[in-house]
Amino acid sequence: MVTAGIHALAATFPDDVRTNDYWRQRYPEIVAAEQRWQQKKVRAKTQGHEVVEPGKLTDSLLFDATMAPYFGDPFHGAIERRLLRPGQSTTAMAVRAVREVLEVAHLPLSEVDLLISNSMFPDRVGSGDAAYIAKELEYEGGALNVDATCAGGLAAFLTGCAFVQSGQARNAIVVSSTHFSRAIEEKDPSALLTGDGASAFILSPVAAGAGLLGAKSVHTGNTCGGWFFDTAPDETETTVGGRKIRLGVTRTTMQAIRSSVGPYLRRCAEGALKAANVDLAEIKHFAFGTQTAWLADYSAKILGVPSERTLNIYPWYGNLGPASIMIGLHHAAALKKIRRGDLVLLYIFGGQAQASAAVFRWGDTQLGPLPPGVPNDLEAFERKGLQQ
Repeated sequence: MVTAGIHALAATFPDDVRTNDYWRQRYPEIVAAEQRWQQKKVRAKTQGHEVVEPGKLTDSLLFDATMAPYFGDPFHGAIERRLLRPGQSTTAMAVRAVREVLEVAHLPLSEVDLLISNSMFPDRVGSGDAAYIAKELEYEGGALNVDATCAGGLAAFLTGCAFVQSGQARNAIVVSSTHFSRAIEEKDPSALLTGDGASAFILSPVAAGAGLLGAKSVHTGNTCGGWFFDTAPDETETTVGGRKIRLGVTRTTMQAIRSSVGPYLRRCAEGALKAANVDLAEIKHFAFGTQTAWLADYSAKILGVPSERTLNIYPWYGNLGPASIMIGLHHAAALKKIRRGDLVLLYIFGGQAQASAAVFRWGDTQLGPLPPGVPNDLEAFERKGLQQ
């Protein structure tokens, strides 16, 4: 049986690196307000009834305990993030990522049968970027959009694998782009926590026992209402039509994450492992979505695996939404945490959409470079998280 494997993988970022000092100097009142709110949360938890007792942890209390080191930090563990400049488009970032992965793979565009785009958020309201990316590349094959909020990158991966495994595409390119700086106003506290970036990878047939071995997805309907989307004027005139998608959080956002990620993770991981016919102990690396600084550690604790078998990219980039899953995988491979033949489990949660897990065997994947300024030494990379 033919399965789908990752032939090449690249991660692309904007050139502008924004540190926490940017907000401290430009918006000190926002930083101060966020810090006061964090300290208030600390007092509420220590004086209330949510004191964590060893051996009596529920998922929610475990979430709180794992988050606790970040209380008092207005940036929630983010130290750097890379942002597109006003006027720069999601499509241009995606095109750059696709060109890079084609170069890494030494694959001509004429041998690609399908292009799948996942954009959060695209350059126009009501339509994704796939056809626009294809047009810019002068690509003549099929192009489609996939969306599942923060789980969109993994949903696009699974969609591409299905096309390859069914024989409908020999080589499929999947590009996942996150453009939070367009959808979140700079003065919004959420802007302190989010960044921009894109991943692109090529899926091709591999022999049975390699590539994708099993997957499981479940809808996250009980989180509906935790976030809201509307439109707002786009002063940068980047979004076609002059209005952009705007993302906002509600009072229930953190509670939706806190109460849901653990149960969803268990269901998806168990389903993916069963479909792949492997045991949890056989997994060498766990690539978790890193929408928060503590989510990789929390996910590892939920599954009962050592945190050393994960990688947290959040301090370097902030929340990268749907692009985080494959960017994290790219960095884990580049930093030698994954080697040929290793079994890897991917998991990411998408609010108001779905959560997904996938098990696959890592092969001879060609990798694009790490971005400028990011060390290729694992110890130096992980040291960033100790700075918060």
